[in-house]
Amino acid sequence: MSDRGKSSEKGGELVFGETIRVPTVRRAIHLSITRPLSFLILRFPLRPIYAQQYSFDPLSQSLFIIASRLSSVNLAFARSNSMPDMVSIAQPQQRQFNPYSENGGTILAIAGADFSVIAGDTRQSEGYSIQTRYAPKVFRLTDKAVLAVNGFAADGNMFVKKVRQRLEWYRHAHAKDMPLRAIARLIQTMLYARRFFPYYVYNILGGIEDDGTGAVYSFDPVGSYEREACRAAGAAQSLVQPFLDNQIYFKNQTPAPGTSHPVHLPLSTVLSLVIDSFTSATERHIEVGDGLEMYVVLAKGSASVQGLGNIRGIQELTATDDGERVFVIRRELKKD
Repeated sequence: MSDRGKSSEKGGELVFGETIRVPTVRRAIHLSITRPLSFLILRFPLRPIYAQQYSFDPLSQSLFIIASRLSSVNLAFARSNSMPDMVSIAQPQQRQFNPYSENGGTILAIAGADFSVIAGDTRQSEGYSIQTRYAPKVFRLTDKAVLAVNGFAADGNMFVKKVRQRLEWYRHAHAKDMPLRAIARLIQTMLYARRFFPYYVYNILGGIEDDGTGAVYSFDPVGSYEREACRAAGAAQSLVQPFLDNQIYFKNQTPAPGTSHPVHLPLSTVLSLVIDSFTSATERHIEVGDGLEMYVVLAKGSASVQGLGNIRGIQELTATDDGERVFVIRRELKKD
């Protein structure tokens, strides 16, 4: 090896040749830089902080700067290629899973003097995607009870299945159908039992009480319920419920002098209101549409059955011949 460029000190040595070695570092820093990199020495100015921290001569300090910069570049390259997750491991990580989904649609129910009408559309969607154009939301439980469910479709279908199972057990044990008021209490108990991981469904129960009057019970997902004359739920609830308040409860309406608002509307008027409600909701809400199913539950011996004979598309679902009667009326809604 040539002695040209060789320099030695008392505490160590600095050698130029095939390799450049600086073994004399106070914190035992060892580096080795190949000869082609020696031209970079003049391109990196000396930082004063290194001059103050280490007792290097200027050449050794410049080599130390080059080595530190190269090591930082190599570390960044290793992190970006061979170890992509090294940086993110030190940061907090959050993982989310939502077991529920909102599947759109709207349901409503109206109670009359001796009848109840429970209706729902048939569109099932998620966001801007239509999953199916026929997903029923209204289900017959008995000849005097019909249940409408809306919200998460999977939970709704499972909940209806469990309610029907409980009603079947009651029928086998008592040889009769459960009364409407008892069904409402049963639904409340089943929903509240799952309050820590609830069924994400809003239920409306409609039918005929033991005294022959129409009744509607509305439920929230954890079991709170009340009896009402009308109720809407679902995606278009904010559009339909004010309309029902005005037409059923006669809110913000002043009767003509010497008259009063009727307590109950006839069945033909109620059916017209239901059709108008869903027609207008379909025009203004993308999650409502495709089809409409209206279930009509009539009390035993009700005179309202006379008005159903001229309605097209009506089908009777009654299981017995000597009690309440259940009919379903289907209509088409807009499909866009």
